[in-house]
This record gives sequence, structure tokens and C-alpha cells, in this order.
Amino acid sequence: MPKPAPSSQFALALFACAPLALFGVAGAQAPPPAAVSPQEHRFAREDVLGTSLTLIVEAPDAEAAHRVETAVVAEIERLAAILSGHDEHSELRQLLAAAQAQPATSKASAELREVLAACSRWHAASHGAFHPGVGTAIERWRTAAKAGKPPADAELAELAKQLKSLPWQVDDSAGTVTMQAGASLSLDALAKGYIVDHAAKVSLDDGKCRVVLLAIGGDLRVMTATPRPVAVTDPRKPADNATPLATLQLAGRAVASSGDYKRGFDIGKQHFSHIVDPRTARPVEAVQGATVVADDCATADALATIVNVLPPSEGLKLIAQTAHAEAVIVDRAGKVHESAGWKKLTAPVATEAAASASDEVHIDFEINQPNAAGRGGRRRGGGYKRPYVAVWIEAGDGKPVRTLCLWIERDRWLPDLQRWYRLNKSNGNLVDAVSQATRKPGKYHLTWDGKDDAGKLVAHGTLTLCIEAAREHGTYQIMRQAFAHNGKPFTHEIAGNIEIKSATVTFGKKAQ
Repeated sequence: MPKPAPSSQFALALFACAPLALFGVAGAQAPPPAAVSPQEHRFAREDVLGTSLTLIVEAPDAEAAHRVETAVVAEIERLAAILSGHDEHSELRQLLAAAQAQPATSKASAELREVLAACSRWHAASHGAFHPGVGTAIERWRTAAKAGKPPADAELAELAKQLKSLPWQVDDSAGTVTMQAGASLSLDALAKGYIVDHAAKVSLDDGKCRVVLLAIGGDLRVMTATPRPVAVTDPRKPADNATPLATLQLAGRAVASSGDYKRGFDIGKQHFSHIVDPRTARPVEAVQGATVVADDCATADALATIVNVLPPSEGLKLIAQTAHAEAVIVDRAGKVHESAGWKKLTAPVATEAAASASDEVHIDFEINQPNAAGRGGRRRGGGYKRPYVAVWIEAGDGKPVRTLCLWIERDRWLPDLQRWYRLNKSNGNLVDAVSQATRKPGKYHLTWDGKDDAGKLVAHGTLTLCIEAAREHGTYQIMRQAFAHNGKPFTHEIAGNIEIKSATVTFGKKAQ
């Protein structure tokens, strides 16, 4: 079992909902020349490939680290311009457009051919449980949700029939792809992992700078030989600050998560997963969520989708047949299924008595996009910088009760979160990053179980929810909402500001 990375007295590792940390700088020896030991620098962005990004870079100084961040984002943008199914100008979309009316053979980049070939392999290995064309069925369920009525059985049967085979052929010797007429594809179930793999290999300044960890949504790659802690979200309790299902210790490996606990369709009183089985064109029912560890992120990404589609027993068989892959699967009843070597990758997770949904205060908020607020900071395809954010509960006398979430890149910026810093000053160690099902950019969900930072139940009375946001050399905002902590239901809508678009705090039936 890998040994955890040694702790640092300079380290500031923050809450699992925002895994950002700072590591200290070892002193340089006497010149000439002065040898600068590498430092770790953290970056966080929203709306990267439609979700959130966390990047840890090892570099001798902040300027060099920012160059790596720029290079990583540029590589993400380059590959998205090839593989995106959402950008009408992408190479994939252009290839599909050429075959709109009749089959077409087109020149294709090595990257697109490589991803399509990988999709073919996983379609065969999963016996049809993996299919990039399943987006047509997903879109039909999205339309059904808006109409409030499920698709007809005959319509689903026809969609499933169309998904029996793959609509392309790759010719690497000619560098072409032949696409069937009218084909519709989304490579999201594998392309995001592929992009993470390639962007994480960016290095600059003759190897003095490198990526330590890159996470986009639930897909994550650790590039170091030293194990790093990565939390795995529990599909049964997926709040951004909830106790994780497991904490992995990963070195030179990748992890991906998928599940229906972040997205889905509601028709009447029934919730349907956004993950659809291409063999039936119906939303999956057996699995809530799954996490897969593999040697590369593209493999982990594809497998995470597949084991959500297959029954847990079949999913674990495929994991066992895949070299160096491990997985954990949570089924619809909440039972946890683990592959043979899963526990060897995990560290103990502190457990506590879980509160029911009716016992919890729920906080939902959304971060504003900079361009939506009339400010700069957004790159096409590269997302936008996330502000520093703290969310906590205060007592009536203004004393801190419980910090729910703290997002910061370096401890030098903690004073910018003026009220939180005045009350708390510092925080404890947790994890480097979180693997969870892909969420929409900027949207976060936190819970409070009625306990203070010491784990003791808080007496009834009037409390205040605080949401503080700040930007380096930029704006400062704070939102405060008083609420009655007395066991009675409530809902408070909190007006937004330039950084936080909106927020809601609820307790009671709506929270459930």
C-alpha cells in the first residue's frame, strides 16, 4: 500500500469542497547560482469543459507557475477544439456535418482518430454498454422531462436499435474517418479524461516546472511518484463538504467518477439518471455512482461510465479484466461494492453519525461568471478564475460556529476574506482534490449538520450564514443571512452580488 505524502509545517490544506493547499519553500543554498526549490501553486477555474478545474503546479516561483497554468489551459482549448460535441466549429462537429446527408470520408487529426479508436475498444469490451451515440437518447429524455411525459416504449426500442453498432470507421494509414450519414456523437464519456491526460503532461522551463495534479470535474490525474490524497464523493451524501466515501492515496495514477447525484431528469415525481444505457435507451437504475482508478484518465473516464450502466457484479468483472484498474460502486439501495484491490489504495476516513436530510441545513449558491457581471477574466474554452470563497455559520454574538467551505489558493490571500480571517485565522489539513460526478460550473451545495467545529451540537437560537468572496486585487463581497436554529422548517433566498449570483439556505421539507 502506498505511504501517504509527508506533511509540511507550511501546508495549508483546505476543505474537501475546495481542495487547495500551499506548501513551503526550502531555503536556497549560497550563490552562485542560487538554487530555488520548487513550490506548489494552486489554481481554480470554473466553466472549463462545462465544469470546474483544479490545478496544482510545481514551479520555482509564481510567475513560472502561471506560465504552466496558461500552457495547460491552452492545451485544453486545443483539444476541445478537436473533440468537443458542443462547439459547432470543432473538428468532430465538422466531421459530422460533412456526413449529414450521406456517408463521408474526411481527413481527421491523430487525436480524433485516437479517441474514436478508444471508443471502439470500449464499445466492444462492454458489449455495447458504452456508445458515444447515446446522446440522441439522452436528448430525447431531456425533451420528455420538459414535456412531463416519458418517451414511448416503441420509440426507445427504435433508438436502442440504432445504437447497436458504431457509425464510423478509422483508417490510420490514410489519416481519415468515414462517418455514416446522419450520425450523432458526443465523446464526453472519454474525451474529458483524454484531455486531462494530455494537458497534465505540460512542462516548461526545461523541466523545472511541472503539473502535480490536474482535475476537471470528476476526472483527475496525479503526475507525481509521491502519493497524493484524493477524496471520493459519496453518492449517497454528495454535498461538497460532506464526509467522503473514501480518501485515495494516488501516485502516477488517474481517477474518474460518474453518477446521477449531480444531474438527471425529473418527470412527475420520478427522478431519472442522466446516464442512459445505449442497449435499451433508458436511464440506468441499478447504480447511484461509481469511481474508477486506472493508469490513465481516459481509461478511468470510460470505465466510470460503463460501470454505471452495468449491474455492479458485471461492472466489477470488467474492472478485474482491465490491467491495474480498481473501482468502488454504490448501487441504488446504497450498498457499496469494491474491486479486489480498492482498499489498498485508500486511507482510513473518519466517520461520524450521519444526519438525515431533515436534520440538515442546506446551502446552495452559484458563482457569477465574470463576463455576466460585466468584468473581464474569461478565456474562450478556458473558463474563468474562481474567487476566493469562505462559507460559515456564526452565533448571534458574532463568534464562529462552523466553517463549511474555504477556497483559497495561497495563505497570503487569507486576509482578503476579511471577516472569516478575523474570526478563524487558519484551518486544518484535508485533501488535495475531490473526484465526483461532473457538476455544472459555478454551482455548489453544502450542508450543515447542526454541530460546531469541535463536533458538538449547537444550542437552539438565532444563527447567521455568511458567504464571503474576494478576488486578488479585485472586488470584496459578503452575504449574511440570519436564520432560526430551532428545528422548524424555513427557506431564505439571499440576494446576489457581483461575485455570488444567488444563494439559498433551507431547512425542512424543501431540503429533503
